[in-house]
Amino acid sequence: MVDGDLTLAESGAIIEYLQEAYDAQGLFTPTDFHARQEYRYWLHYAEGSLMPLLVMKLVFSRLGHPPIHG
Repeated sequence: MVDGDLTLAESGAIIEYLQEAYDAQGLFTPTDFHARQEYRYWLHYAEGSLMPLLVMKLVFSRLGHPPIHG
């Protein structure tokens, strides 16, 4: 994503940037501190912990099952 002289490539960073830059009314970001932290937790969980598992599932579904070594 390019906005002026700023370029971002990571989707989590893009979402947070768009919220901070363009959501002045707080329509897309919880205004309560604790709710905002929980929101950020799930955003980063999805990007950092869950996404690699989903990508691996996609790769192996396309290539076949990984070899099993005993």
